[in-house]
Parts: sequence; structure tokens; C-alpha cells
Amino acid sequence: MPLPSSDPAEAPRGLHGDLQRAKAGSIATTAELREFVQNLRGKSPQEVLGAVANSGLVQGVAISTLGTFLLMAVFTAGPYFMYGKPAPKAKAEKPAEVSSVDKDAAKPAAADSKAANSPDAKANVQKTLDKMGESETKMADPKVNPLDKVVDDLLDTKK
Repeated sequence: MPLPSSDPAEAPRGLHGDLQRAKAGSIATTAELREFVQNLRGKSPQEVLGAVANSGLVQGVAISTLGTFLLMAVFTAGPYFMYGKPAPKAKAEKPAEVSSVDKDAAKPAAADSKAANSPDAKANVQKTLDKMGESETKMADPKVNPLDKVVDDLLDTKK
């Protein structure tokens, strides 16, 4: 069967053309495989491995690995050398000068922060925690395993 021409203008379009190209491609692939297998017949396993190694797969993997490492090195060290060493971050920056309008707005916030740190405020927080029961400690019965209790139906309200 003659292979269809490689000229796209002469090739049929649509599904029929796609099927013809796939058929022609599979015939060519089958022929290549038959030729490869016939080259392997009668050879020792060492010679077969050598024939596979000559196919360029090992060389291709080695080149792609080397290329990957090279790209990683370039994109890691390149910006470092291009922009130089990164500047250390300042631990404490001075706040920008505040205008008189902003100073008036900042006064209540400063007063609130001072009030929050006052002993009265801390006592109020402690009283609130006591009322909620957050500051008390309860002892559990050492003979009872709380994980043994299984609630089968959480929505059951008939208990």
C-alpha cells in the first residue's frame, strides 16, 4: 500500500484523512519494530543491551539531566550575581512623621493601649475568666476512660 503524500494540500481532510495518516503511521512503526527485532535475533543479551544503548536513550537522558542542572544553577546563581547580595532587613524602623491631624487621631488609641495594660483592666479580665470557669481545674476519675463513652446519635434529644 503506498503511503499518502506528506503534502498537506493533497492529503484528505477530516476524519477520513486522520484515519489514513494514523494507518500509514502505524504501518511505518510496525515496519521499524520488525526491523529492530530482526536485528536482535541470534544475539547474546550483552549485544542486545549494546544495541539498545546505541539507540541514544542513555545519551538523551544524560544530556537532559545535565541541562536541568545547568538551568537550575543559572536561575539560582544568576539573580544573585545580577542584583548582588540581599540587603539585611531592618529590625526596627522609625515611624514616619505624623501630621497634626494624625496625632489627634492617635491619642485615643494610645490611651486605650495604656488602659488595657492597667492593673484594673487585668483584674477585670481575671474576673471574667473566673465567671466563665476558665481558670478552674477539675480532677477526672482515674478509673473511667472518657474515650469509652460513645454517643451514637448526636441529634437524639430524648435523653
